[in-house]
Amino acid sequence: MGESKDLVRKVRELERENERLAERSEDLMLLGLVSELIQGLESEADILESTLKRVSIIKTLPVAACGFVRDEEIQLLHSFDSGVEETSFSKEIHPPDVIFDKLTAGACVSLKEDAATVAGHFWPSAYQFTAILTLPFETRKIRRGLFLFGDTHASYRLPALSLTLQRLVEMVTSRLDNLALLDELKEVNISQDQKVARRTRELTDLNRELLAEIANRKRAEEAEHLCAHIFKNAEWGVAACSIAGRQIMQANPALVKMLGLAEADITGTLLLQLCAEPQRAELERHLLTAEQTGQCSLQTQLKRKDNSTFPALMSVTLIEEEDFPRPFFAVNIQDLSERVFLEDQLLQAQKMESIGRLAGGVAHDFNNFLSGIIGYSDLILLELPPGHAMRKKAEFILDSAQKAAALTRQLLAFSRKQVMRMEPLQLDSIVEHMAGMLSRIIGEDIELVIDTDTPTAAILADKGQLEQILMNLAVNARDAMPDGGQLQIAIDNVKGKTEPAQTEITDSSGSFVELRVSDTGTGMSREVQEKALEPFFTTKRQEEGTGLGLSTVYGIVQQHKAQIDFTSEPGHGTTFRIYFPVTNGSAQIPEAPDRVALPRGNESILLVDDSLLLRRLAADILSPLGYQVSEAASGQEALESLAVTDRAVDLILSDVIMPGLKGSQLVEALRSRQPEISIVLMSGYPKDHESIQQARALVSDYIQKPLTPKELAETVRKVLDA
Repeated sequence: MGESKDLVRKVRELERENERLAERSEDLMLLGLVSELIQGLESEADILESTLKRVSIIKTLPVAACGFVRDEEIQLLHSFDSGVEETSFSKEIHPPDVIFDKLTAGACVSLKEDAATVAGHFWPSAYQFTAILTLPFETRKIRRGLFLFGDTHASYRLPALSLTLQRLVEMVTSRLDNLALLDELKEVNISQDQKVARRTRELTDLNRELLAEIANRKRAEEAEHLCAHIFKNAEWGVAACSIAGRQIMQANPALVKMLGLAEADITGTLLLQLCAEPQRAELERHLLTAEQTGQCSLQTQLKRKDNSTFPALMSVTLIEEEDFPRPFFAVNIQDLSERVFLEDQLLQAQKMESIGRLAGGVAHDFNNFLSGIIGYSDLILLELPPGHAMRKKAEFILDSAQKAAALTRQLLAFSRKQVMRMEPLQLDSIVEHMAGMLSRIIGEDIELVIDTDTPTAAILADKGQLEQILMNLAVNARDAMPDGGQLQIAIDNVKGKTEPAQTEITDSSGSFVELRVSDTGTGMSREVQEKALEPFFTTKRQEEGTGLGLSTVYGIVQQHKAQIDFTSEPGHGTTFRIYFPVTNGSAQIPEAPDRVALPRGNESILLVDDSLLLRRLAADILSPLGYQVSEAASGQEALESLAVTDRAVDLILSDVIMPGLKGSQLVEALRSRQPEISIVLMSGYPKDHESIQQARALVSDYIQKPLTPKELAETVRKVLDA
């Protein structure tokens, strides 16, 4: 309701402003018409009569007259009245004393009571005047002249006209004086030489004034041209806005382009209408402040032609200069869309980094537990003969642990701490190899269409992570098609710039292999799209999803230095596009090696890990293989153990991240004491972790957790045999 009232008030203000402008235009027309008319007239009577007639007709005044004051009466010279059949003014007027002084002094007298009776003293009673305006004047011939204008309309009209009529009277009296002066000059016998000399002086003065005027005008034109150039080519939007009506009087091309409008559509528009509806009241408050203080600035939401909105910084300055007929607002508008987008990107990156660190830490600790589960399950299966009743139970435990390890890999991929086994791969071969598995994942009611007919270049990637991308996108598509549909996977070679309908790749110089995964599902709203790649964000119920699927894909893509883009529309499905850089290597898909017996030995090994579970697991793996295993719960304990024992240690197997003395510090201390000792690091973090990098040049090898009996035994044997 309040907004409606404001709108009505603004409309009324606009109507009143239009009325004032129309009245001003009418006044200017009257002045121009009379000025042009009297310049062609040569007699006082013609000038006065024509002037009175034009004023009466154009301003719809029933009576306009002029005369001179003599003693206690007004002697009329000329008059013009309209709309009355009876006799016009008498030549002599005797107004009541109560108004005579006001009339002769020049005033607007309001006749509120018994107007006809008062008026009857000096004009026809048929006029029911509400007010009469008098304007004194003086010429060479008339020393005490008086113009009179009577009005039967509202009494406030004549005071509003007084300034315009005063200018008209001054213009007329000036013309009369010029005529009188010409008459005087005609009556005076002036010698031709004097006339020429005077005229020469006049022309000289006029020429001097003209040259000065030309110089001033040239400077003004240059300044105006400069301002116009700045206005036209300004990067920001610029507009001039009226103060009273808040109307845009002029807008530069940058603002026209910013709003998606034509210049004709902006001119005359209310400045408030450029804002989105909720921000208009705030803008009006700032404009009121600018009227008082001369300036204001605010960040608001502007509206384009298609009704979309964008953030903008609006600066308003009050301009009050003598060169301008009236004050106005100079408005500067800056589109903040890019800055807000970058701020959001920075915030998103910071949030992703924080959650990534959390995810990496969780995955590291989880790997310790998985090492025990997977390791002992493998040991049990090695000891149980085929067909044993406990094998299925042990295999179930191992399968569950491996699924948990897959979740850990998702967390590590998201945090970009996943171990990468990069090798040249053929993406189309990976997709074809996984077709059967993907069909089982999505179900029979969804049609799987794979387009890998075009031979594609090799990419440098991790096979397991590529498979994880495909599985996560397939599961995401399946959940978006609860009633069935079609899932299409296509592979293609692309250059730096893709088709017009697709997003442009940042690196426009290289070649890429595009993985395109499209579904015909429910699609995503704009709000969901903005959060789709965020970790733990999901539109599913708590028991149906973890919110790590797409964020894991995002993490893997970042690790591969690839780029991801997606488009989606509610009710029309979703398409994901991933662009992998092409490599020059030959593509290979390694096959899984056959299971072999674990290598044995009799060397001395010191296990250093703050996790009792990991120490016991490593000991249980290595001791049955013939190795002499001792344990230390920290780096400091390991150094103390080596200092007090006389028995040589052939190999140190140490964790990287430990309380107190870290693995890198332990390595440095060991190398300073025994430069030739073999050291193997193990961690849930990858090789490029900071702590591992610090000791990488000083160690023999590295093992990624979770530990498996095969990898641990083979790595230990390889290092000892080196």
